[in-house]
Amino acid sequence: MGNLMQPGRRYFLLGICGAGMSSLALLLQSLGMQVRGTDTQDLGSGAQSLGNHGIVVLSENEGAASIEPDEIVVRSSAILAGNPVLEAAVRAGSTILHRTEVLATVASRYFLIAVAGTHGKTTTSGMIGYVLADQRKEPAICVGGRIVGFDRYFPKDHPLPNGVKGRPIMVLETDESDGSFLRFHADVAVVTNIDHDHLGTYGGSFENLVGAFRQFAAQCESRGGTVIGCGDDPNVRTITACARRHVLYGHDTANSVRVQYLPSSNSAVILNDGAELLFRMTRSDEKSYDNAVAAALACEAAGVDFMCALRVLEAFPGMERRMEVLGEWKGVTILTDHADHPTEIRATLQALGVRYPGRK
Repeated sequence: MGNLMQPGRRYFLLGICGAGMSSLALLLQSLGMQVRGTDTQDLGSGAQSLGNHGIVVLSENEGAASIEPDEIVVRSSAILAGNPVLEAAVRAGSTILHRTEVLATVASRYFLIAVAGTHGKTTTSGMIGYVLADQRKEPAICVGGRIVGFDRYFPKDHPLPNGVKGRPIMVLETDESDGSFLRFHADVAVVTNIDHDHLGTYGGSFENLVGAFRQFAAQCESRGGTVIGCGDDPNVRTITACARRHVLYGHDTANSVRVQYLPSSNSAVILNDGAELLFRMTRSDEKSYDNAVAAALACEAAGVDFMCALRVLEAFPGMERRMEVLGEWKGVTILTDHADHPTEIRATLQALGVRYPGRK
C-alpha cells in the first residue's frame, strides 16, 4: 500500500474528531496529504482545533452528500455498518481502509517507539514525545491525548530527519482493545502492564490477552529492537525477559532500573547502572514516576541520555484529562480525569491524596 503515501492523496476520515482519528488527520496532513472528514460533533472544540490547521470537518449528512470516489476513506472500529457516510463511500466505490492499516503503513517509514499496556500508555507516550521534541529529535507523536500546553506533534516531513539510522522517529500509543496493536513492528516496544480489560476481543481469556502482548514484544525483537517492560508485573516481566535486548524497570529489587518512591516528599530515587538520582517532577504521583522511567529508557534507546531525559521530565506539564486541574471554586480544587477502570480509579484517588493532602 505504498501508493497511499503519495503527496497530495486525498483522505476522508470518519469520526475525525476522536483522539485517534484527529491524530491521524494531522499526521497525514504533515506528510503532504489532503485531509477532511466528518464527525457527529462537527461544531465542537475538536473540530475547531482541526479547522485551525486547515482541516475541514463536516457533519455526517454533509459528508455523505459530498464524498468522492478518489478519496481514501478511513474508519475506526467505532464506525459501524449503517453509518451514512460509510454507506455513501461504498456506493461511490471509494477505497475504504481501517485507521490502523493506514497508520501501520505510515509507521513503517519511521524508527518506531510503540507503547502498549492496559494503564499508563497515554502518559508514557506523551512523556517520550515531550523529551524527544525537547531534544530536537522532531518526532511524530501519535498519542490518544494532548500534552498540556504542547503543540509540536507532527513536524513537516523533510529529507534529512534528525532521527535514528536515517529515519525520522514516531512515538505511537498502540491499542490492545481491538487487537490492532499487533499490526505494528516496533524498534522500541514499551509494555507498562497487563490487566483484565477488553477481554471480549480475546475470547474472554486473560491468557489470550497476555499472548497478544507476547506477540507484540516478539515483533519488536524480530526487528532487532529493544523491549522495555515494567518488571513489577509478572506477565510483563516474563514477556520482556524473553527478548534478547530488554530492560526491566520498577520497584522490585530484581529490576535493572529501580524506582524508589518517597511518598513523604512525592519524589523518587532512581537507581540505574550504579548511579543514584533524586528525581522530582512538578506534576507527579507514584505512577507518574514509573511512567517517567519507562519514557526515559525509551528515549535512551533513541539516542537521548537517560539522565538528560529525566531532567526534561522534571517539568513535564502532564496530559489533558489526566488529573488535569480545571480551576478553584470556594476552596475546592476541580479536576478532570478519564479513569474508567477500577485499577485506574484507585490509582487516581491515591494520587490525589498525595498531590493534594488535606484538600477538598
